[in-house]
Amino acid sequence: MTPPTVCLLVLTVGQVAAVVLARPWMQRWLSRPRPWTAVVTVGSAAMTIHLWHLSVLVGPWSSTLLMVPVDPLQDTFCVAAGLLLVRRAVRAGPGPGRLGTCS
Repeated sequence: MTPPTVCLLVLTVGQVAAVVLARPWMQRWLSRPRPWTAVVTVGSAAMTIHLWHLSVLVGPWSSTLLMVPVDPLQDTFCVAAGLLLVRRAVRAGPGPGRLGTCS
């Protein structure tokens, strides 16, 4: 996907067109209480599910990095270093003057 290709452009235009064409049908369907309740229920948990599944995928993958000798110039070394920085930031948590705090 890097660099973007004409195939990705065509795919994007096709997906947007499909959503635009399906919008009237989806609005009618979601005006009923049961489908709307299901969408709201799943939607309220979607980000949590997404983040948990990412941690389940990244955890085992990053632990394998510790078992393999790594050349510092490889991409995997940069990814592992980034994961360690994220881990350190998560352990530190939000504090005064840090991102994520409400003042």
